[in-house]
Amino acid sequence: EDRCKKEVEAIRAIREKAKLEARKAVATALRSHAEKVCLAPDALFAKLSGGREEISVESLRAAVAEATGVSKDGVSQRLELGLRLSGALTKLRFLCLLQDFKRCVKEIALTTAFEVKTSSTVRKIDVGEYLEIVGEKRVDAKTGLERVKCRALRDLKQGWITTRGNQGTAFLEHVTKPFMLYQPGASGQGGGSSGSASSGLALEESCESGSSHLQAVTSGVLLEVLEGPRQEPPLEVARIRGRAVRDGRTGWATLREANGVENFRTEERLLVCRGSIAITSAFDIGNCSAIRKLEAGEIVEQLEDPKPDEVRKLSRVHVRARRDGREGWATIKGNQGTHYLQPTEAHRSVVTSVPLEKEVDSGKTLLRQLGEGEMFEVLEGPVTEQQEGALRVCGRALHGVGPAGWFTLGDSVRPWGTSHRCLRSTPLCETSFGDGETTVLRQLEVGELLEAMEPPIHDEQTGIMHLQVRAERDGIVGLAQMIDAEGTVTLEADVKDLVVKE
Repeated sequence: EDRCKKEVEAIRAIREKAKLEARKAVATALRSHAEKVCLAPDALFAKLSGGREEISVESLRAAVAEATGVSKDGVSQRLELGLRLSGALTKLRFLCLLQDFKRCVKEIALTTAFEVKTSSTVRKIDVGEYLEIVGEKRVDAKTGLERVKCRALRDLKQGWITTRGNQGTAFLEHVTKPFMLYQPGASGQGGGSSGSASSGLALEESCESGSSHLQAVTSGVLLEVLEGPRQEPPLEVARIRGRAVRDGRTGWATLREANGVENFRTEERLLVCRGSIAITSAFDIGNCSAIRKLEAGEIVEQLEDPKPDEVRKLSRVHVRARRDGREGWATIKGNQGTHYLQPTEAHRSVVTSVPLEKEVDSGKTLLRQLGEGEMFEVLEGPVTEQQEGALRVCGRALHGVGPAGWFTLGDSVRPWGTSHRCLRSTPLCETSFGDGETTVLRQLEVGELLEAMEPPIHDEQTGIMHLQVRAERDGIVGLAQMIDAEGTVTLEADVKDLVVKE
């Protein structure tokens, strides 16, 4: 019995190896074809698919035959097996098959030429960086080093890199083509991003945050990573400690953002009430009616220059209360020399809603949001806070005609790849989830490995996200919930972290 098991395992291993080599043969032929026709991946997909949503097996066979220089009927058995295993290719599967990505596992230099001795260093490749392979592997006969031409995803610098040392040390590992999934609110995520669930993820023209807005992508959109991530230089923001006039809450707020935008405005002709005093309907105290009492600490806007009341030996001023907009006359200086209203330079009005926080360092404990037009009394500052630069990525929606743009990594944007693992048991169904009946093919088990066949499908009404997958265990293809209605992840992308801080 043990002998039979070993033989079965050996046969299974041989079969899996044959499948892997067949798929590699198809990928190599497609890359050769792309190089021959000088087309970028998107353009090649459009050509081979004829504008349809997938490339047929016949179209693939023709491209492979052209790349290998044989007729369609003369394709080798290995390539034919690879074609049958691949089947018709969607854009997602085509890009993942065509483009070969590696991840650096040991620091290594990117150089200008194949021969190490005659080349110079372009830059150092850090552990964790993604590289796209753009040429065939070659072994340097003099040194025994295995070298390949590649392009660094972080900054698109090209050059040669050692994949394996002459003592067998591996510098790179295989990874799938990187994508980013925009999904605000899904649990198990970490970071902060540009955009919100309501406004979408902002794609901007350049790597610098706040550059020209191109478009906003909606929840559930899969973004093809084209460049990055790049970390912006440290940012400096001006912080002030103060008291909100409305409710007396004391805390820290950002006076000036890193891009120079001011959150507060200094206003002229503001007066602060130092003691309770009435606003009246007219200048003459003897011939007017009280409108209401001004409270100590209340802010008023001076509408006219103060006027002396010679009879009563006091000074009066026409004002508007900032709390409720009511206008009237108030005594600025009494007949005993008491100042009831005094000019203030400490008070500022909020230009745009800004967080009032407990600590000087921003982004920690939120006390409340200061509203637009609210008055804030500055007690301390400004002080400079240095913040870590944002991580920026250039990407493009996999489907659609929108332009590529830069966005900030964070909570709502997480790495995604075609390889997935089942975190919670969920049905694998024949048809999409909806109002109609669905056929359950079987239950996916926790830990099961799956290959995504298409980008995720987001149901805006329920918040559920579905994914068409092929189970590695038995090859069954169906639809399963990737994220449920509560935002819980049931199928998790099995991908390496794309973030490497410079």
